[in-house]
Amino acid sequence: RWEKHWMRGLESAWDVLQARICAEPEVPRDPAAEQEYKLYTVIHKAKMTDVLDREQLSDGDKAAELQALHQTLQDNKQLFKEVFSYYASAGTSGSPNLMTFTGWRSVLKDAKLTNDVDKDEKGRANQDPTDDPDDISALYEEQVASGNNSEREFVPEEFTESMIRVTQQCLPPERFSGDTPTPLHVRLQTLIDLAIRPHCNRQNAAVFRELISHDQAIQGVLRKYSHQLQLIFQNYAMEEGVQGQGSMSLSEFKQFLTDCRVMDGSLNEHAIKVIFASVMDQRIESGDNEEAELFYGEFLEALAGMTEYKICNPYQNFSQRLDSLLSNHI
Repeated sequence: RWEKHWMRGLESAWDVLQARICAEPEVPRDPAAEQEYKLYTVIHKAKMTDVLDREQLSDGDKAAELQALHQTLQDNKQLFKEVFSYYASAGTSGSPNLMTFTGWRSVLKDAKLTNDVDKDEKGRANQDPTDDPDDISALYEEQVASGNNSEREFVPEEFTESMIRVTQQCLPPERFSGDTPTPLHVRLQTLIDLAIRPHCNRQNAAVFRELISHDQAIQGVLRKYSHQLQLIFQNYAMEEGVQGQGSMSLSEFKQFLTDCRVMDGSLNEHAIKVIFASVMDQRIESGDNEEAELFYGEFLEALAGMTEYKICNPYQNFSQRLDSLLSNHI
């Protein structure tokens, strides 16, 4: 009899474990945080029916893709919040919660997804389906009409849904190599990494660079470790196989971080690519150097950017966190 009770207990424990494994991503319990979470991560299945139909998925694959899209939005909700708030506040309403058509078009323009960019910009943007202003306007009107907003402006939920639709137009599966079609959530993350994150909401990048350049405490930390950092840079910067020459490529930068054993869950390979692209973006955009290699000053900016990923302590000022990163990890 005791064996029978033991087996029932074991089965119950297994059921609980399975339920936890298969559960939806946990929503923050704080009401304000929960509301913010929903604004930028909720996807309504009914509104995405036509999108998923165009992906030509089975019913089971549609459910899995919806969950993957939800996870992608969850992973990038802070970015979407910052971008939406910035372009919404710049609109006629001045509200960070409502985005006008002009604001949304500015997002696509800054992300280089419309033909409003210069004609010599690699030709890529001029080939995107969102080039046609009528297509952009129609997509905007469709999204607003499907919502409950009487002001004819985007709310955050409509903005994130619209970016999924833009992804499907700008990055169809045939643009990716491989034997099987690239899933929509992977293409959305690609759009985020290559278009939205480096180009949209540029104000934050400018403010961050100004902080690094002019804050005396931060400059003091960099001067404190200047000799060691220069030696590190010279050791990893290569030009035609010669150490100490030129600049540092992404592979050399990653090798440096691997040797330091600084990479972890918060500062992973994806984060390193984002930091590298963000540091390089200003110079690449100006046409100065499209080979994407760091000079010494940009190397210092990248180290500062890593601090925000590695040591996220709001109760400690930035210069102290940068000092801790350099002394304990670099």
